[in-house]
Amino acid sequence: MISVPDGGKGLTGSADDGIIKKSGAISGALNPDSDEANEHAERYYASVRKMKTDASRIAENTGYSEETIQEIKNFIFLEKHDLGEDEPTYFDSDYRIAQSWQRLIDGKNIQPHDLTLLKHEIMERDLMRQGYSQDEAYKITSQKYNYRRESEEYYGTVDKHIQK
Repeated sequence: MISVPDGGKGLTGSADDGIIKKSGAISGALNPDSDEANEHAERYYASVRKMKTDASRIAENTGYSEETIQEIKNFIFLEKHDLGEDEPTYFDSDYRIAQSWQRLIDGKNIQPHDLTLLKHEIMERDLMRQGYSQDEAYKITSQKYNYRRESEEYYGTVDKHIQK
């Protein structure tokens, strides 16, 4: 199940509020492209930056070393990168990644694309360390580990539950 704080609104909002209505195991999920999902991702990324036990929990739940998970966390959430702007900056917050990270921490209902995220970020980070731009590294990595496509396929099934 995808867990999303509801800010006290419950699940009674309209389809316009970005909440996917109760439907099987998809109860309370946000439309990943909604403003609410983007706001949630920003708050979640800020909370991950303060977490102390997420890397060890994800390591336990996936079989990766804690060191590798910490490197992935650093790359996604803590380090600033040259993204073609005036100064290095954090990656944009992404609802899909936030949800994957939470499932990896919880160790429940881990989806195939959650594990692809780990492989994708390791490879992208390694390519950037070899001198590729972030854009180049992302494109090359996505040919082998296409997290975006896999997560969009997953959320495509979730989107079917949005009441219009």
